[in-house]
Amino acid sequence: MSTRIDVLKELIDTTAHLYACDLNALPDGKFATSPMGVARTPQDISTEVAGFNRLCCKLLTGQTPEHGEGEMIPDAETAAQEVKASAAELAATVTSLDPAAFDEMVMAPWGQEITKYGLAQMAALNTIYHDGQLCYFQALHGDGEMHWAH
Repeated sequence: MSTRIDVLKELIDTTAHLYACDLNALPDGKFATSPMGVARTPQDISTEVAGFNRLCCKLLTGQTPEHGEGEMIPDAETAAQEVKASAAELAATVTSLDPAAFDEMVMAPWGQEITKYGLAQMAALNTIYHDGQLCYFQALHGDGEMHWAH
């Protein structure tokens, strides 16, 4: 029987996999370009996704996250690796916690108290939200294909 922790781990793993599939399908040379000059780039979005996963690991384990900008991920291949690696770290963190810890409250980066379970869910939701942006970015460049089966 699956527990809510098993479901959460699967959600984290799956959303990272789908995101990586779409990163790998970006048009050549478009990773660091902004649609219409104002939208966030896939590079910026990917850097955020990996960074947010790692920030959540720290918050879930009671560490104080470092504030400030990290280095931008340089290319789509590295971004796919970083998103998957950060999700693996998050999934490992989730499975290492005592199940009772998931009901403890933490302060989310946006200033709201949230349960540790809710924060871990938010990391997966953040990944799939930004994956939607990647899919839209692909469509703006003429790619209407679904890349998740690759």
